[in-house]
Amino acid sequence: MKTKKVVITITIFFCFICIISIAGFLNDNVPDSYSINENGEKLFGRFMYFEGTIYVSIPSSGYHPIPEADKKSFHSISNNYYDTHIGIDKDNVFCGNQIIPKMNPKTVQALGNNYYTDGKTTCYCNISTEINNKLTEVGIREQINYVFFKGEKPQTYVYPLIMLPNSETSYYSLSSHSLATNGKQVFYKGQVMSKANPENTTALSLNKNNNNRQSFIYFRDGKHVYYKQNLLPIIDNKEIYSIQLDAQNVKSYIYNPIDGMVYIDTISFSKKHKPYRIISKFGSHVYHSLWLSKNGVYFYNTEEREVQRVANNPFANNDFKEIAPLVFSNGKKTLFVDAYEKRNNNKNNKSLDSRYTAINRLDNLDPKQSWEKLGDINTFGSVWKHGKHWYYFDNLGESRLIFNTIYKITDQETAESLINTDIFGNKVILKLIKEKKLTKPKYTEILQAKTKYNF
Repeated sequence: MKTKKVVITITIFFCFICIISIAGFLNDNVPDSYSINENGEKLFGRFMYFEGTIYVSIPSSGYHPIPEADKKSFHSISNNYYDTHIGIDKDNVFCGNQIIPKMNPKTVQALGNNYYTDGKTTCYCNISTEINNKLTEVGIREQINYVFFKGEKPQTYVYPLIMLPNSETSYYSLSSHSLATNGKQVFYKGQVMSKANPENTTALSLNKNNNNRQSFIYFRDGKHVYYKQNLLPIIDNKEIYSIQLDAQNVKSYIYNPIDGMVYIDTISFSKKHKPYRIISKFGSHVYHSLWLSKNGVYFYNTEEREVQRVANNPFANNDFKEIAPLVFSNGKKTLFVDAYEKRNNNKNNKSLDSRYTAINRLDNLDPKQSWEKLGDINTFGSVWKHGKHWYYFDNLGESRLIFNTIYKITDQETAESLINTDIFGNKVILKLIKEKKLTKPKYTEILQAKTKYNF
């Protein structure tokens, strides 16, 4: 009986949502985005003028009016793309459709990194939108008011606006992403970074797919290390860097080579299992970054937000060499990393259920034979021979619809064709898989990292 009541309640709730959604299309109180785009006057950046009102485009929320804005004096603050959400008129400065309090439109200027000042008042206004936490009860109250009582259109997303403290010294932006300082304090997206040295604060080096660039979320100042504005329990040194695999849904980490410690966001791996090392810097066939320790294989579960142990470390003897991206051999055994996912089998629900990153052992290899590399296929993969058999090792990966790290090549002619043909894109590989000239080899799964999703 209780279950039946729950089902009825949920059904009524969804019917109510459907009624609101349908009614929303009939509400002519606020023009739809299509009408504004088609018939409005483009002003600059993300601003449009339509039927006597200035509107601003807010990604994931649509167009929203700025009734206070004066058309005649309305103008941009700069020609920089990152300032396209900032508007100025004779009376106000606008962060999207929000009036920035006490900011003088006559003296305001962009400092860079989405910081703005008039010499006295300084703020951070992010060009990337985020969920509007001010909406009550998931916006239902606002939806009812909008649909049935001609209220304002609910704003599900906003341009984040943060006012910085008044300062006797001038603010200026730093060279790293989202940072600014007044010479005394350092701010990340408007939030103060405790103890950060303004003279030395910079982004950590980010190693992604074996290429170095600047991290957008990890910072250092010579003494301290930060995740965004959060001070981490790490003493800075020249060896520390951030690492991220060029793969789907994989986050970036901090790695300290001096003690072998790993950190992700504000979480640290267990010190008792250090030193850690990443299994590979390649990410074409992974959904998780796997970290090896003498005590096991570890990964960060993004859904449960914790570091988890998978199994014993199959590379504990350190006798395996990575002969190709995600393929390892010690002369006797060949292990490889691969990824796969499962979806719900429910007739009305085919959503993602779980993702896996596995370490597998390639079967049926002659222990008396060794691997011989026959050639690379541009950067897409390579062809190898082991005894009488040929193999294709793939670098394209899941995102390119190549779902296996290793394929067995059925004949020598195909192997030679792969080496001697200029391949651009994944079409040739997909065609050979469809024709079963590249087949999935026999292997045994040794371990798997799993993330279960609850949508």
